[in-house]
Amino acid sequence: MMIWNEIGLLLFPFGVGIACAAFYFGGLRWTLQRVATRSGAAKYLLLSFLIRSVIVLAAFYLAANGRWQHVLASMAGFLLGRTVMLYRARRGGAGWERAAPAGALEVNERGTQS
Repeated sequence: MMIWNEIGLLLFPFGVGIACAAFYFGGLRWTLQRVATRSGAAKYLLLSFLIRSVIVLAAFYLAANGRWQHVLASMAGFLLGRTVMLYRARRGGAGWERAAPAGALEVNERGTQS
């Protein structure tokens, strides 16, 4: 019975990790869509990275509750969420369009611009 209690306690940090991955990579996608049409893209990318990282690290800290097991559960959830987000992005479904932004250069399979 004790092991089920421990597993139950790890479900919350695991869910926090999944939510953090959705926030982090969803924010990255949103930023990349907006940056393609703006000047000073490096500034926006850096600012977005810092904001997303601070929020995710704060959520991990709060979910950890001083226990390393909770940190591991949060990281496992984050990695699972990352895997799901990458899978969806590669399939191009559910709003993850694969179209290049306006003005982007096409690169062929040899890695050269066409």
